[in-house]
Amino acid sequence: MKTSAAAAALLGTRAALGQPLTGPTLAESTSDPFVNDLALEALNAAKSAGASYADVRVGRYRRQSIGTRERQITGVSDSESYGASASPATGVATRALRAVRSRLRARLPTTR
Repeated sequence: MKTSAAAAALLGTRAALGQPLTGPTLAESTSDPFVNDLALEALNAAKSAGASYADVRVGRYRRQSIGTRERQITGVSDSESYGASASPATGVATRALRAVRSRLRARLPTTR
């Protein structure tokens, strides 16, 4: 029941915002070359530091919400974020992880 109400509210909101009720609602998933380069850099750093195993995981997260009060839509939000992690596994994991962090920090743009 709650899911049906939320879906109905979303459809009503899209119509109210002048958006079509049909068509894709999620952005197409694409591979970002910068993220691919960072992942490869992390794997190379772990390997050169002596890691016997390493993996890199990249996550893309999307959050959509609709605020309502007394059967009125009070707000709509749509946000997206990204995250990545690198996990070397070896007897020298600490050194490998430090190398990965150092290389990645050098390549990431500052956002402060």
